[in-house]
Amino acid sequence: MVGINILEDIFQRARKDLFYPPIRLNLADVSSVQMDFSSGKYTILVNKEIKEFYSDNAIQGLLHHELNHWVKHPYDLKTVILETSWIEEIEEDEIKASFIRNLYDDVVVTLDLVINRGLDGIIHFYSESSVSSNVDNLLRRLFEDLTGLRFGSMEIDGELIEKLEELKKIDYLDVSRVRVRRNILQFARIVKDIIEGVEGYPFPVSGVIDFPREEIKAALTDIAKEMELVEFKKVSRVVERWVGVAEGNKSDYEIEKPDINWYLSRARKYTIYINPLMRKGSLYPDEIKDFEIDDSIDTYSPVDSYGKIIPGIAKKFSFREFEGFSDEPVPDALIVIDSSGSMRNPDKEVSYAVIGAFAVARNYIENGAKVGVINFSGRNIELKPTKNAEKIYETLKIYQGLGTTLHLDDFERYLLESRIDDCILISDTGLDNLDEFLNFLPKIKMRITVIWIKSDVKDYEQFKQSYKAFKDRLPSSVTFIEVEKEEDIPGIAVGRTFSEVYSSGEVENF
Repeated sequence: MVGINILEDIFQRARKDLFYPPIRLNLADVSSVQMDFSSGKYTILVNKEIKEFYSDNAIQGLLHHELNHWVKHPYDLKTVILETSWIEEIEEDEIKASFIRNLYDDVVVTLDLVINRGLDGIIHFYSESSVSSNVDNLLRRLFEDLTGLRFGSMEIDGELIEKLEELKKIDYLDVSRVRVRRNILQFARIVKDIIEGVEGYPFPVSGVIDFPREEIKAALTDIAKEMELVEFKKVSRVVERWVGVAEGNKSDYEIEKPDINWYLSRARKYTIYINPLMRKGSLYPDEIKDFEIDDSIDTYSPVDSYGKIIPGIAKKFSFREFEGFSDEPVPDALIVIDSSGSMRNPDKEVSYAVIGAFAVARNYIENGAKVGVINFSGRNIELKPTKNAEKIYETLKIYQGLGTTLHLDDFERYLLESRIDDCILISDTGLDNLDEFLNFLPKIKMRITVIWIKSDVKDYEQFKQSYKAFKDRLPSSVTFIEVEKEEDIPGIAVGRTFSEVYSSGEVENF
């Protein structure tokens, strides 16, 4: 068995050629090399006997190949998930879809090594490896035609020549998101009918299931920021199916409720502080940008960078000044959310009520407060004040789709049993018992914020009349805030109150 020191020396030379990505090396009982994602610190596992089969140049080329997956077309779980979901649009067989994704990624990194980086170790590896299948032979011919170098291919004819000509039309080195989706779908259509299995394939095949669960959740959260709800659900179902298969529980496994994940990701865009008595100037992460080599490490975002500190791949926070909390303790809060039939069903449409509720809840939770929930429609669904974020979000997300009655007896009992300082009501204000509710408000000895989801209102004439009739009886602790589109959600913190709009006369224009 070759010593670790000899392989470590080859490995460090390979790392130097690719600007030292922070990946470790270990000897293991694997076929040749294999990436280990399980610990959070990515490691390349190398066969203990590999020196008996390959030259130093070939081993270095193999290590170049694996490292370049991380550098060029990275073992970035977000990319792995997206590519897998795209391929499954045209190839339903999960194992075949994953193999096609691996093949495409191998083409990208191999061509980048030879064409862009001038590293020929991978050619030594191919020349010392026998052809394992038709698709392996086809890809070797592709490399030869695109680089003018020998990759140890055998002659091809007929259908494979036609496929080769189609493969040569793809621009593999353009790894922009839009181009990758188009390219990988074109690639899959060309090769899917000649996939014979992974046996003998010279490179390791990896997929979603090889990553730790927390990284999968983090990647899905990142993806959710960029997608609309329907598309994100499709991606989530692919991940759910893959992980479920791996755990032997295909039908029942849920990695995380995709709708909750999506709404939480949208809510994370907003920093909302309901209590105006506790604001002060401070700095807060405003957006994610590329991390550059001369940036302060204090701005580095490890989650968004997947642990990578390579310029152009790593991400950083861009800070801005905001109205934040002081050092005073944050009060516990109760969020009362309307899930009646007049509100948007968050499973079918984007619900600004749910996004706003998640944003409010998140800010209380992350500042150490408890959050209680009353989800009302046909009945009041209650959650006592808690710091269990998952339970809070799940209760806020429930859609009853029935009548619009806030059961005030249950509401009053809840307030008596729970010590709450802040109450946030989110509704289209089309309450069946609106007059009773407005009469009830002066009895509540706490700060009350009514977030009016104006976009959900079908006919707000009743609301206008009720507000005029009761405006003088509303306590000063009650604030009305309007939300008509998602961009209005930050206005929960700084927007004008309904009272201000009414006094200005603009209420007539509603």
